[in-house]
Amino acid sequence: MKSFFYLFFLSLTTISYSKEYKNLKEYHEISGKILLEPSDWLSKDRKNNTLVWQQANEYNLKHNLPAEYLTIKERTDFYLWLYTTLNERDVVWPKMAHFISNKLENINSFPFNMFTRKEVKLYATKGSKTVFNKAFSIIKKLYFSESILNKEDALTWDESIIYKEQYNWLEEIYNGIDAKTLKTIDKMAQGKGIYTFIVPKEVAFSGDLSDKENRYNYAINTLRTYCINNYD
Repeated sequence: MKSFFYLFFLSLTTISYSKEYKNLKEYHEISGKILLEPSDWLSKDRKNNTLVWQQANEYNLKHNLPAEYLTIKERTDFYLWLYTTLNERDVVWPKMAHFISNKLENINSFPFNMFTRKEVKLYATKGSKTVFNKAFSIIKKLYFSESILNKEDALTWDESIIYKEQYNWLEEIYNGIDAKTLKTIDKMAQGKGIYTFIVPKEVAFSGDLSDKENRYNYAINTLRTYCINNYD
């Protein structure tokens, strides 16, 4: 029995290693190791887009490890690394994902965090994690593919993942949102009130946000076009 609890504790401890670390001292104190594992990185690596960060992203993709990324900010910077790395392909969804993830991160920052209800932040985190985790294996296939997706092929790829995103991955979340929280999220998407400083008017959402078809059409026709024209 003692051996069982030891192994159980060890497994939980091992799982907890998988994350970003402030510095090597913190990493050593938590893991007992000197050198970073291939799946891990320091905060400065992510912020400065170092080779350690880049190699960790590639390693995590190869081994399908989306759980390494614990915060919206980490996922946002992963999307940034991804779309800059995939610059030879015409797929736009990675840029769209970065745009949305960046806006979700903003609501946790001053001054927007002061005007955003806790429930909204929780759903933002849940949505960010759900899409990231679900999309990871699809991103993996794209990243390691030797095919260069251009124009129509890239559009088809975007349409496929956006359909999954809106009709499958996020639909259950939207179905569980209470009316008051949905009203706030709708206000954010439309760029109303203080959120006008987050959402450019060119991509302000209109229509019923709880309707998956509306969200899909918005993503394809509005957000995708915006990202094509505004991301290098």
